[in-house]
Amino acid sequence: MRLPFADILNSHLSTLLEINENYLGSIEILKKHTVVGHGDLDQKNVL
Repeated sequence: MRLPFADILNSHLSTLLEINENYLGSIEILKKHTVVGHGDLDQKNVL
């Protein structure tokens, strides 16, 4: 069974992989910050 949006994902594969690599490279930086909230991280709910 093929997903109905598989062609869209495949057409954007290089961008998705680049975004993922950038995220993986920033994990250590992100670990250095603490976000206090109650699950809804809308800007007004974050200290």
